[in-house]
Amino acid sequence: MVEFRNVSKVYPDGTTAVNDLNLEIGRGEFVVFIGPSGCGKTTSLKMINHLEPATSGSVVVNGQRVDQVDPVQLRRNIGYVIQEIGLMPHLTVGENIATVPHLLGWPRRKTRARTMELLELAGLDPAVYRHRLPSQLSGGQQQRIGVLRALAADPDVVLMDEPFGALDPITKGKLQSELLDLQRTVKKTIVFVTHDIDEALKLADRVVLMRRGRIEQMGTPDELQNAPVNEFVRTFIGEDRLSQISPEGPVDTLVEDAPLVVRPTESPTEVLEKLEELSRETAQIVDARGRWRGMVYLADLLGAERARRETIDGLGRSDRKLYASEATVRDAAELLVDLDSPVPVLDDRGALAGVITNGGIARLTVSRLTRGGATA
Repeated sequence: MVEFRNVSKVYPDGTTAVNDLNLEIGRGEFVVFIGPSGCGKTTSLKMINHLEPATSGSVVVNGQRVDQVDPVQLRRNIGYVIQEIGLMPHLTVGENIATVPHLLGWPRRKTRARTMELLELAGLDPAVYRHRLPSQLSGGQQQRIGVLRALAADPDVVLMDEPFGALDPITKGKLQSELLDLQRTVKKTIVFVTHDIDEALKLADRVVLMRRGRIEQMGTPDELQNAPVNEFVRTFIGEDRLSQISPEGPVDTLVEDAPLVVRPTESPTEVLEKLEELSRETAQIVDARGRWRGMVYLADLLGAERARRETIDGLGRSDRKLYASEATVRDAAELLVDLDSPVPVLDDRGALAGVITNGGIARLTVSRLTRGGATA
């Protein structure tokens, strides 16, 4: 889908930003570029939509060299999300999302349907948000709209340049999880730039770690964490990320994506089948607006199926939860000691940010010990 073939970028003053980059990104793959400032990650991203022309070599998107395509047409077919968001303040949310479809000449009815579809996918009620102005949204909501605008014309490739860098940690973590959920549905080829190693390890199918315009290591998050190729990679990722966790620190350090999220309108039988497929005993219930409606247990679902209940609405237990803005690691540990089942973590709006599990903490511990053994 995206290829860099011996690509270099040298500026007129002699600065080499990218040096002989060779990389192939597959269709539907989520690739994250990361590295220290000046490593060439943002320049590489901008060469994909020809905002930065390559000095030598070729960048190919969907079989076409980007320097042989009209740049306006190229960019209208590649989604682009930046940290500054860039929503037009005088246009409504719906009009902002519809910007590229309008430029492409889509019929009004098709554009409206696409706008409504995307708002629903993002858990934003179109009746509430479609007619609002950007100034009436929070920073996190504005960034959501920026992502939806990039997806509006259904591009094959989406570029994201540190889109969550200016957000607070809780909002950032929530949007990362939402992006992963959205990607499971839309299956776009995403090229993402960040300076945050935790963000890269959470989001990426493959991480491309750069230094001085070259790739130091490329691979899955597990490959970079467990088999760093040199001291630079080992140091950049961090020898002991777990040691930074304090008992009184925020729980967002431990939050992971919920393995199974279901809707209240689903039947007990449907949810039981999903639990069996994933070998789980609990599922998180989230409504169409993104609000957490409780955690449902295997035993309750079996009882509901025997009683021939049509939906799981009302089955969720909501007594076991934490709020990301106020809970500590110690609070999570106390709940996990009391009962070995996931602890749902909610944001201030009552939306599901993720879960904390004994298994997740154990995996972090094993990863820490493995890295320690590899460097001894």
